[in-house]
Amino acid sequence: MGLVSLNLFPIESNVIHVKHGMRKYFLLFLLGTFSAFSQPSPWGTGSVFNQSLDSLEADYTITSHVGISFHLNNFLNNYDYNIHIPPNYNGSEAFGLITFINAANNGNLISSWLPVLAEKKLILVAGNNIGNSVAIDTRIGVVLAACKSLQETLNIDSTRIYSSGASGGGRSASHLMFCFPEIFAGMIPNCGANYLRQVNQDYETQNPNSHYEYIFPYTSAQFAYVKSFNPILAYLTAYDDFREGDLMNIYHNGAEPDGFEAKILEISGSHCNTSTEHFRDGLNFLEHPFWEVLKDSFAISGPITGNGFKLINANILNNNLVLNPDQKPRAYSRNPLLWNDPKGAIIRASFRLDSLNFAENSTLNFAFYDLLDSSIFNQSIGDSLRSSTPGFLINYQFDSIAPKVSVLISSPSKGFYGDTIFSGRFIDFSASAKQAIKLHLWQDEWRLEFNQHFDPTSVQSISAVKLLDDHRSLRIRPSTNALWDTSDYSDGTLISLYSERINPNLNSSTVAFDYFQMISADTSASASLGIVNPIDHNRYYSLYPNPNNGFFYLHSLNADQLNFSIINSQGKLCAKHLHAAKKSQLDLRHLPQGLYYLRSEQGDVQIKFIIAP
Repeated sequence: MGLVSLNLFPIESNVIHVKHGMRKYFLLFLLGTFSAFSQPSPWGTGSVFNQSLDSLEADYTITSHVGISFHLNNFLNNYDYNIHIPPNYNGSEAFGLITFINAANNGNLISSWLPVLAEKKLILVAGNNIGNSVAIDTRIGVVLAACKSLQETLNIDSTRIYSSGASGGGRSASHLMFCFPEIFAGMIPNCGANYLRQVNQDYETQNPNSHYEYIFPYTSAQFAYVKSFNPILAYLTAYDDFREGDLMNIYHNGAEPDGFEAKILEISGSHCNTSTEHFRDGLNFLEHPFWEVLKDSFAISGPITGNGFKLINANILNNNLVLNPDQKPRAYSRNPLLWNDPKGAIIRASFRLDSLNFAENSTLNFAFYDLLDSSIFNQSIGDSLRSSTPGFLINYQFDSIAPKVSVLISSPSKGFYGDTIFSGRFIDFSASAKQAIKLHLWQDEWRLEFNQHFDPTSVQSISAVKLLDDHRSLRIRPSTNALWDTSDYSDGTLISLYSERINPNLNSSTVAFDYFQMISADTSASASLGIVNPIDHNRYYSLYPNPNNGFFYLHSLNADQLNFSIINSQGKLCAKHLHAAKKSQLDLRHLPQGLYYLRSEQGDVQIKFIIAP
C-alpha cells in the first residue's frame, strides 16, 4: 500500500470514532506528508473487475452533516469493485477520482467514457452488487469507502473527486455528493438525479407529481451547508430519456434558481444513452474555473466585477441599464469575452419591459462580434451583423403578446452572412414578468436558455438547431458542417445590447436590464476595451492627484460640458460636479476618507479615486 500524503487524505472534521491503530495511522500520515514517493497502481492500468480493496489504516466511522453514519471498513470487507486506471497513470502525478453507482448490480464501466478518463487524468471506481434494489445508504457507503481506500492506495487529487451514476444510481450519486460536499467537488449523474428539495413538476414525463427528485428531507441549514462548498452539477440525459423531464425539473426549477453552477447536457437517444463527447462536455463543465469577467447589477457605484458597459444613448437609472428604443441606444461590454475553447463561457442577463406603457413595437438585440478589429468598439454596431465578420445575434421582436425570437449568424468561412438559423414565438409571455436568458457557449456547442416557452408550432430552424423538450432551450450543435471555425473569436467577443422601434411612427416600450454576468474559462481577457482603446471617453478624462486629501483636478482633451456625480463605495450620491472646461477643480475635502467614484450622467465615464490624508 502506498504512503498517504497530506492532500490525499484530509482530516475529517466529522470523524466520530476510531477503534484502533490511531498511533499507527498518525505516524503513517506524518510520514506520508513528507514523502516524495509515488503511488503506482498495484493492479497496473486498464480496467480491473471484481477487485477487493484494502481496509483503511484507520478503522473509523464517518458521519455526514445530515446525520448518516458509515463504518467504511464494513463495506470494504463485504463488497468488491470495478476500477479503471488510465494508461497514463504511474503514481507520480495526482489523478482525480470518479465514484460510480449503477442502476443494475454490476459496477458498469461505460466504454465510451474510458478515453476521456485518460484525457482528464481521472480514475473511475464502481461498486458491484449495489443496484436499485439495495438501500441507498448502503449504495453510497460502498463507493464512499472505495473513495477513501483509493486515497490511501493511489495518488489521488482530493480537489478533483466527483460522484456519478446511471439512472437510479444517478439519484444515489446525487445524494452522496449532497451528503459529503466537503469530499465531492461536484457530480455528473447520467439519466437520473435527485435534489435537495421538492421542485415544481413543469416537465414531468414518467410519474406525474411523484417528486421523483426528492428522496431525503434536507433542512434549510443542511441546504445552506451544501451551498457553502459551491459544488458543480452536470446533468446528462438524452432526447428520448424517460427521465429527461425529471432532470429538467431539477435544473430549471431547482439548481439554477437556487444559484448552483449547473448545466444540463443532452444528446440523441433513449434512457441512459451517452457518448464520449457527452461525458467530455460534462467533465469540462465540472472543471470549469468560472472566472467572472463581468458582473453588473447597474448600481450607481459601478459594476461588481469587471468594467461594465460603454453607453451610447443609454442610461443607468434606479439600478437599471435603461434602453429607450426611441433613441436607438447601445451598450457595449468593456470586457471582451473568450468562449471558443473546450470549457467555454456562461452569460446570464435579465431585464424588464415597461409594462405600464407596453407598446408592441420594440426590438432588442444581443449581438456578439468577433474582435478581429478592436476599433469595432468605437463604431455603431448592435443593430445587425456584419457579413464580413464572424458574429451571432439574438433578436427579440416585442411585436405582439407572443413575441418572436430569432437567432442569426455570420460566419463568412462557412457561407453564413447574417442568416437566420432559428425563429419562434413565446407562448406564455407576460409584459409584466422579468425576462431572463442564459447562454452556454463553447467550441462545439451553443446552448440558449430562456425563461419563457416557445410555441413548437411557430418554430423554424436549420438542422443544427434543436428546440429541446422543455420548449425553452436551444441546442445549436452541427453534426457535420460547423457553423464557426475554431480560430474564430480568438481575440475575444464584443457583446452589444441594442434597442429600437419596429415601426418608427409608433410608440415603443423601454427595456431595463437589472443584471448581466459573463463567466469565462480563459482569464487572458482581463483587459478593458474601454481603457485600452484611445477613442473611448475614459481616455479623454483624468483625475489627479489621486489619491489625495480631497482636492482634485479633472482634466479633459476638450471643453465639452458634462455632469458628474460623486458616489461613495456604498452607492450613495455625495456630490455633483459640472465639468465645462478642459480643466476644472473638485473640492471634496468635506467628505470622509474612503473610496469614491466619479461617474458621468450617461455612465460612459467612470473614474475610481480615493480620499486619504
